Amino acid sequence: MGHARGDVDRLREKEARLFSSSSRLCYKSRMDTRKIAAIGAALEADFPDCTVEDMDDFDRDGRRFNLIRHTHIVHRVTFVSEFIDDWTTEQILAKLNALPCELPNGLHVGELRLADALRMAGTELLTVHNPGRLGPSFTSSPTTRERL
Repeated sequence: MGHARGDVDRLREKEARLFSSSSRLCYKSRMDTRKIAAIGAALEADFPDCTVEDMDDFDRDGRRFNLIRHTHIVHRVTFVSEFIDDWTTEQILAKLNALPCELPNGLHVGELRLADALRMAGTELLTVHNPGRLGPSFTSSPTTRERL
């Protein structure tokens, strides 16, 4: 009987992990699609020669936008979910024109338009954090640099 109870406990732990993962996925899918569409439209206006593709960025808990020219990704940016959730569409669009920016080498360059920062970064992934700060993308791995 002890063996069967151990199996049940392992199944419960597995279910708890799966539920936790699925809850995270559900949270991501609740981001306001109108805000996401507005960001995509703003990127399309700034980069008329690119196709804008958006998708969930599960590693950074946000929404990733890839700007594609022909068949190549030329610029990438992720907006963390808190940024999208905490600001109205109008505030988000205003912030895209003046984001406090830090370049991947740690140099703070003041406020930049998102489009200008993307052009400077090339294909390197940038992340827009709350409260509307733009910086290089960092993972949560302890071996990487600290998140902005």
